[in-house]
Amino acid sequence: MKRVLHSVVPERLVPPRLSVKRRALLRAIAQSMTLFGLAFIGLLWLSLAELAGQQEKSMLRQSEQETANLSLVVEKSVQRTADNLDRILKYLRETYKIDHYTTNWARIVHEKFTIDHQAVQVAVIDQNGMLVTSSAMLHPKKPLYLGDRAHFIFQKNSKTDSLFISKPVIGRASGKQSVQFTRRFNHADGSFAGVVVISLDPGRLANSFSKLQLGSGHGFALEGNDGIIRSGSGIYGGLVGKRYVSAHSPVSKDIYGTLISDDQSNGGLRVTAERMVKGYPLKVIVTSDYAAKIAAWQATKRGYTAGAAILSLIVVLAMVASAMSRLRFETKMNYLARHDALTGLSNRFHLGEVLDDACANLDCKGNFALHLVDLDGFKLVNDAYGHPTGDALLLLAAQRLRLVLRSSDVVARLGGDEFAVIQHGIKNEGDTMQVASRICELLAEPFQLGALQIKIGASIGIAVGGVDAFTANDLLRLADMALYGAKGSGRGSYCFFSEELNAKALARGELETGLTNALQNHELVLFYQPIVSTVTGEVTSFEALLRWQHPERGLVSPLDFIPLAEETGLIIPIGEWIFEQACADLARCPEHLSVSVNCSPVQMNSLRLIASVKTALEKSGLRGDRLRIEITESTLMSENSLVVARLEELRGLGVKISIDDFGTGFSCLSYLQRYPIDCIKIDRSFVSKMASEQDSTPIVVAIVGLAKGLKMTTVAEGVETAAQLRELTDMGCTEAQGYLFSPPRPAQEILPRSDKLRDAA
Repeated sequence: MKRVLHSVVPERLVPPRLSVKRRALLRAIAQSMTLFGLAFIGLLWLSLAELAGQQEKSMLRQSEQETANLSLVVEKSVQRTADNLDRILKYLRETYKIDHYTTNWARIVHEKFTIDHQAVQVAVIDQNGMLVTSSAMLHPKKPLYLGDRAHFIFQKNSKTDSLFISKPVIGRASGKQSVQFTRRFNHADGSFAGVVVISLDPGRLANSFSKLQLGSGHGFALEGNDGIIRSGSGIYGGLVGKRYVSAHSPVSKDIYGTLISDDQSNGGLRVTAERMVKGYPLKVIVTSDYAAKIAAWQATKRGYTAGAAILSLIVVLAMVASAMSRLRFETKMNYLARHDALTGLSNRFHLGEVLDDACANLDCKGNFALHLVDLDGFKLVNDAYGHPTGDALLLLAAQRLRLVLRSSDVVARLGGDEFAVIQHGIKNEGDTMQVASRICELLAEPFQLGALQIKIGASIGIAVGGVDAFTANDLLRLADMALYGAKGSGRGSYCFFSEELNAKALARGELETGLTNALQNHELVLFYQPIVSTVTGEVTSFEALLRWQHPERGLVSPLDFIPLAEETGLIIPIGEWIFEQACADLARCPEHLSVSVNCSPVQMNSLRLIASVKTALEKSGLRGDRLRIEITESTLMSENSLVVARLEELRGLGVKISIDDFGTGFSCLSYLQRYPIDCIKIDRSFVSKMASEQDSTPIVVAIVGLAKGLKMTTVAEGVETAAQLRELTDMGCTEAQGYLFSPPRPAQEILPRSDKLRDAA
């Protein structure tokens, strides 16, 4: 219990090391997954935005290129039309020159230009502005003055020979709207003679664009250098003759001589291309409507967005699932870190947390009691029936402890058969006594484990928080003292901490400190008690018995310090010294004498046992068969394969094995066959009662008979009278030991007198 309690406080500050590493790893993984998920979602939407932007730019570039190409096609068509018209004008003018400036204009027009009068009209105006002839009116019936027309005025005043294309006007001869293509012609002396005119229906200029049938939203316009639209189609059909307001903006771009402007208002896209007609004062304007393409792109974009949203949702759900899994795992790990795996009770780590909290809140929550519960007799059950039975017993004990407690109380398993109960809200000592009594009563009732009915009990040590101590460390220490007090009072009871117990604990601590230094300070000595043959009366052996010569307390009984040595582990180095000293002492005695040395279960489980026996025999030169090691029944009851191996190794050294205090424990005759046993020592309790209790003699007879049957020797302990010796001799007991022959004495007093002792016996 003390070892367990010493480990409670330091370890309650942090969870078990493995759990900490697993939690840290889990948090790192979960955090990495969360960061990865967020990064993935961010990258996904950034990539989507980038993809959408790139595709939108690509669509816009493609649309711009298509519109630029369309404007180029239309520009070439307008250029061809203008070239054809200009050739006609030049032909008329050249014919006039060839005819020596006296040509018959009506004849030429009639013979050469009988074309669609709805579309084209050829006319000649003299130097005075009067109509000479036209394809619509070869011989005007009355004079028609055209000198006020813009094209006539331009050509009359022009100092150069240039083509003039007028804005749309209503023809006085035809009465239709037309665009005039004009050139001047001169007299032989170079003076102005008149103007040749070709009037063209504006629709004819837009004919090539109209044939494309691009649909609504598209448009074509032909603009002169004065800003007036000469021809139009589509969205520009109603603007013929009106001034054009350019659509290009500061963000317009030039594509191989074509000025491109984009209009993305109202959620659509219109691209306008403006291109000069090569060689003519005309500009082709083409506008394309990509509403359908934008709608298709928007649908695709919505598909991208929906896909990204679904994928993001999947990632978020995965992150949530990961977080929930981490939460469940951490909850489970937190539970495992604070609960005992076997019983499901709180463990010592959780107990430390609860104690710390209770001590920190004494003012608001009041006093509380800490009960340390230790099961009496559990180790014997565990050794006799095995660990599965012991575990089942612990489960039943845990269930009974739960029955005692309220929901506000806490019960914990500290390890092994040790439990702790924290009882909150106590008002007086009676509340604590009531709970402790109930625990003792419940655990004292028999436990039914299948066909087995097992009866144990419980010892309880109690310390009150807020009265006895105010910190978890002090409460555990004081409750541990009280538990030792309960065990010392006969077990199956409870004990409150008191100053008297504290004084005993301090004394025990001083004893432990003194024992630690006793071996180094040569305060330990060996006493020897002879073992005599019942047949010859001669001394055959000595049992080495440890004594402590304390500098202040004098000679300390082994009953006071051997249990302490076993509990603290000091029995290991002390046992090694006993082997060496006993072998060295007996090596100086006659060859027929041997020595018996007690070996505790702690030593038997030590890896150093065989080596220490070998060292003792080698240093002393003592034969192995002159050393007899005495072990207890509880050592054999564990059925540990390691114990069997150790005993076989000892037998290999020639060492003999004896069972000490036979019949006082959970005797099991089968282990007398399984283990290499040479001798059985009959406990003094049976020997001393042979004369007074009739039941003791048959037991001794049975033990002696059993030993004879198994070819083992027997040693009767505690022989104090000659009558006991005679009775034992008559039973066939091999050897005897007791005060009848000699009490234990120092080696220098008894070993040299071994012959006299033989004669006295």
